Amino acid sequence: MPAPVSPQETFQIMIGNILKKTGKDFASWVRLAQDSEITKFKALTDYMKSSYGLTHGYAQLVAWGVLDPERLHVGLREPKFVEELYTGKKAHLRPIYERLISEGLKMGEDIELIICKTYSSLRSRSQFAIIAPRTNSYVDLELVLPEEYSGHEGLTPFKTSNPKFRHRIRIGAVEQIDEEVLSILRTAWEFNRG
Repeated sequence: MPAPVSPQETFQIMIGNILKKTGKDFASWVRLAQDSEITKFKALTDYMKSSYGLTHGYAQLVAWGVLDPERLHVGLREPKFVEELYTGKKAHLRPIYERLISEGLKMGEDIELIICKTYSSLRSRSQFAIIAPRTNSYVDLELVLPEEYSGHEGLTPFKTSNPKFRHRIRIGAVEQIDEEVLSILRTAWEFNRG
């Protein structure tokens, strides 16, 4: 089976796998969650984890199925921000963004996509990667890594307003997202899981 290329495809794969992982299909989980009558996303996610033992990723998936089912098809919290950010002179950077998001979400069920006006981020317990088109030529992959971390010629230290983010890789083409870049992204996720 080919790897998913978008967040939407990742969600559909999770929906397809939930029966095998949990013993119940997605529709059954959604009905159980609806019966709780909880109307807040975080509260419903926490309820599905504590009451039924769902992992964070699957609990979020079920909560979206109840409270925001359109998200599972759109795949993005604020799609208009992404559309606005990757237009005009930055339109050619959109495939880089899509690949980084897709690969990042596949790393673990606890990973959540957060979309803001000028960047998107991946988080598990906390943010570990920011993906932002800081110039018209590159998408910056900014990472939370140990201060002394090195190991990729494109990984450079930099300063930002968030002192946790000390490293970045500038990516100008999808082909630059190789196994080494994905390994560093995975290292950031694992480092921030504690």
